[in-house]
Amino acid sequence: MKKTSMSSSRAAQIAAVKELREYNHAFLPKDIVRKLVKPFGLAVQTSTQGGPNDLCPARTPVGAIETYVECHNPHGGKHGVTLPKDMAFMEGSDAEYLARVLCYKLNVDYKWSWGRGSGLRNCCDALLTYLNRLA
Repeated sequence: MKKTSMSSSRAAQIAAVKELREYNHAFLPKDIVRKLVKPFGLAVQTSTQGGPNDLCPARTPVGAIETYVECHNPHGGKHGVTLPKDMAFMEGSDAEYLARVLCYKLNVDYKWSWGRGSGLRNCCDALLTYLNRLA
């Protein structure tokens, strides 16, 4: 049987996860979140649950990723995320939280970590392993 090339949708998913992995400790604006989850067929909506401490991947709506409003903190952010310096607040998602939600929605296990950067890398690495196996 002839081996076929990876589908363009799978390639787009892999590219999105590789890009997401580069956003260490970043708070992503809603348009970037939308771009990163589009290859997975997920919508983006504003959370009705509150801020990042109230969000839980298991409570996200089916077929959606929730965003929330984060305020700028000149001392690095109370949640370990940073906004662009010229932004007082912004609606979007923490990159690590977004990676965890993608793992949850795709039923991908990953090595849990206390650190936000380590958590992002662990989730993205697990997602890439999963997606490459499907390719």
